[in-house]
Amino acid sequence: MADTGKNTAGGVALQLNPAGFAVAGVSIRSTSQVQFPGQLHDIKAAIRWLRANAAKYNLDPNRIAMMGDSSGGWTTAMAAMTGDVPELEGSVGTTGVSSAVQASLAYYPPTDFLQMDAWALKPCDPAVGMSPTRAFCHAGADSPESRLVGCAIQSCPEKTQRANPIRYISRADAPIMIIHGGSNPLVPHAQGELLYQALNKACRDAVFISLPAAGHGVWRAMMTDSALQVAATRRSTSSNGCAVENPKPYTPTWATVVEFFDRYLK
Repeated sequence: MADTGKNTAGGVALQLNPAGFAVAGVSIRSTSQVQFPGQLHDIKAAIRWLRANAAKYNLDPNRIAMMGDSSGGWTTAMAAMTGDVPELEGSVGTTGVSSAVQASLAYYPPTDFLQMDAWALKPCDPAVGMSPTRAFCHAGADSPESRLVGCAIQSCPEKTQRANPIRYISRADAPIMIIHGGSNPLVPHAQGELLYQALNKACRDAVFISLPAAGHGVWRAMMTDSALQVAATRRSTSSNGCAVENPKPYTPTWATVVEFFDRYLK
């Protein structure tokens, strides 16, 4: 778990430990403490530390997965796509060990910041501050995305795109499952779909689960609440022959997570 994963790792462990997966909760610096790529450097340092200390904690250093929601979903996607990008490795903490993961799960991840306002559920209002229910502008100088990159995102598009996981897609990337709600007022559904479609075009291993009724901050409920799972669909793309599975009705549960990690870690 990434971002503020220390607060939620216990609940995830209850679901994944019985299936044979150890869970580590990781916290990284916020935008009030460091700008991009500092957050990515932090999570890579955590991955390297776990890999370097795997024997001590009875872990398999060759089978590490990552998951997170919202900003943690962005961190997850960035780490999954940049295991082979030396210039983003950083020098925080343990060095000389790979930061690559072997599977990843991102709940409603921001990806292409420059398109967030265009795909928002409602037209944004520059007068609205950060709010979970009202349409603030991601392009504003005080938005989370602008604070992350250190400038109003539309004024510095190239710098902003350095924080876009889509930019780093390659054959070395870990398989990823993306779960996104169609009623998300903060991170538009299109953000997760943009990443999935780019992986599709690159013939990479990816799964996209869409829940039209789900909003923001509900990653746990997405796996258990039937009201949020109404009309949910699943689609996938594969590196094996660039095969594509078209959207079909699907109800995500914790078994979905276990099966995905089983496939790529076991």
